[in-house]
Amino acid sequence: MKGHCREFTPGITLLMICLMASGCSIFPRTQEARVFGVEVRRPASPATGSAVDSAAEGPIIEVAPFSVSHPFHNSAFHVRVSESEWKEDYYNRLTTTPDVVATQLLRAWLQDSDPGMKVSLPMTEVRPDFIVHGNIEEFYVDARMRESPSAVIRIDLQISSTGGPDGSQVVWNRSYQHRSTLPDLFPESVVNGWQACLEKAFASMEADLLRVLALNQITE
Repeated sequence: MKGHCREFTPGITLLMICLMASGCSIFPRTQEARVFGVEVRRPASPATGSAVDSAAEGPIIEVAPFSVSHPFHNSAFHVRVSESEWKEDYYNRLTTTPDVVATQLLRAWLQDSDPGMKVSLPMTEVRPDFIVHGNIEEFYVDARMRESPSAVIRIDLQISSTGGPDGSQVVWNRSYQHRSTLPDLFPESVVNGWQACLEKAFASMEADLLRVLALNQITE
């Protein structure tokens, strides 16, 4: 089941007018600047049972704040219009930057995951058994073929175990790249495309994480 984007329409301040003047939109325009939230939803029929030991002291996972590569480090929509030309659209924006979006959504996704896995927040007194690090490598609209645009994301993920004799040790790394064909270039369609990509990426990340946990069971 695909998520639905949330739209926020703030009043246009002097700062927003300046940003609009400096940005360039390829999307159909309305009278006001538009800000969109991103949501993801799990499949309608989640897997049952636990892939890891569901004892009281199961593995504790921490999702560290993601990083993000340039030029996707701001909340503007980034559009690839040719092989060498990119545009930043400040007229259509996310509520926050892609790294923050992905961090928050993955934490929530994993909190609803396997009952034998616990998710902790960074900077708490709870010591995690595994730490998930991610970097947003790509988060953009591919409009090189205007008749067939697509939403694109790529996230590099690394899972580290904290229980080794030499401290933190990388036990898994993988790149997750997904593309969702868009029916049009309306910003709502773009956000829905990103949401579909994130749902696929998170499902794969979750499956990989559960395999890592099964292979590295925490023993008392």
